[in-house]
Amino acid sequence: MAIMLFVACGGDETNVGPTPDLFASDTVKNPPKDFKGSVVAKRHRFARLNPVALKRLASVGGRVRLNLFDDLAVIAVFTGSKTGITQSRSHAGQLEGDSKSSVTLTFTKEVMVGAVIIGDGRQFQISHIDTGRYAIFEIAPPTGLLKVS
Repeated sequence: MAIMLFVACGGDETNVGPTPDLFASDTVKNPPKDFKGSVVAKRHRFARLNPVALKRLASVGGRVRLNLFDDLAVIAVFTGSKTGITQSRSHAGQLEGDSKSSVTLTFTKEVMVGAVIIGDGRQFQISHIDTGRYAIFEIAPPTGLLKVS
């Protein structure tokens, strides 16, 4: 019976303990000088990845806290992982308690890119900037529809 409980609760050592933050708590103090942001971004910030969270991502069913901005942190539950054709690995899941959400994090040669869509329609992008640094963008919603003549 103990084995059944262990398996039901995630069953591996990477899921033991509190849910780790995807991004390290230290602030990136030296953003790139030539960084121009994105014309579609509502806001952005710079961060470094947390090695503890990366270990957690290696397990299907892994939970990671996506600390996207100071005012927005959500729990991602990863339900699938697959290897790509270019030495990449993608982890897919959704936000805890949000069945309309989606989270995809893809790693290629130690570099991560990601996309998060919250059920309320907000979208976020995670992009690699340079060695160890990432930019998190909140994508601005479209301001209007294109008129077709």
